[in-house]
Amino acid sequence: MTRLFFLKSVFQFLKTYKKRTILSMLGVLFGIFSLVAVGNISSAMNQKVKETLDKFGPNLLIIRAWRSACHRKRCKTIQLPRRL
Repeated sequence: MTRLFFLKSVFQFLKTYKKRTILSMLGVLFGIFSLVAVGNISSAMNQKVKETLDKFGPNLLIIRAWRSACHRKRCKTIQLPRRL
């Protein structure tokens, strides 16, 4: 009986506050749509960058960033992470 009572009270609340319910549902739908759109745009941009880099072929020049760290007359060279 508690589940039936709970469902009745939920539907009664939704009927009472129609505008709030509609606006909440629109907000959730807009949020889901935004996440899907951003994901699709991101994957499309990633694919376009890969296609553009593939046009250069296998003889692509890679430039790496290096940094030297010196502390009390001890110097060492640190290779920064590289990612294209």
